Amino acid sequence: MLLDVRLILERRLALGLSRPALAKRVSRSSSVIERLERGDNHDRLTLDLVVALARALAVQPGDLFPAAAPRPTQPDDTRVEAALAMVDKGLAASELAQGLGWAYDRVLAALGALGERLRPTGINLHQHAGRWRLRSRVAVLGRDEQRGIEQARVANARLSLYDAQVLAQVVVGDVTARWVADASNAQRVSLATLMRLGYAEPSGAGLKPTQAVRYSLGVEEPTPASKGGTTLGSKV
Repeated sequence: MLLDVRLILERRLALGLSRPALAKRVSRSSSVIERLERGDNHDRLTLDLVVALARALAVQPGDLFPAAAPRPTQPDDTRVEAALAMVDKGLAASELAQGLGWAYDRVLAALGALGERLRPTGINLHQHAGRWRLRSRVAVLGRDEQRGIEQARVANARLSLYDAQVLAQVVVGDVTARWVADASNAQRVSLATLMRLGYAEPSGAGLKPTQAVRYSLGVEEPTPASKGGTTLGSKV
């Protein structure tokens, strides 16, 4: 059966049409309408008949076809996983409950199930400051693999010349709390861009290059003994 026979019958009766009257409007015989309402001969439908029938019943042609069956509902842990993947900054359990329309206990149960399912995979369900996130389980990669991925990511991202100049200042350790306080609007925009791209991160009241940038440039992690910020060298 292709057409919604229940709708056809309901619309015909609502409009006060007999089968012969409807048949006349679509230029077909009464027996054709009778068979359609029984669900017969739908495999022989033509487009012009569907359009004429919709016009006669005052509906859209698409309305004559039954609605598709709803897709099977995914398990709760899969739906929570999809929700967390939508938001980089993570979601609190209360936000998941509000957004999904679930009870709080249901969210907690789904988070527990998700954590167990992800345990043997390369993705980790991580909670920090009350927010749940999906994060890479980097420990499954070797040191060289981690470095290679970070280098590729940094190398393929494009910076403006001005952003690159600000990044250079971050790398050499010039972006202190005083530097940030005195920064121009353009410099602040560049800092925000670098942080969004994962090139710079807070360090005290200033900023320092992220591990990805240090890997890419061969910049060593600053130590308390260093006086002039970071130094260049081969990081092992």
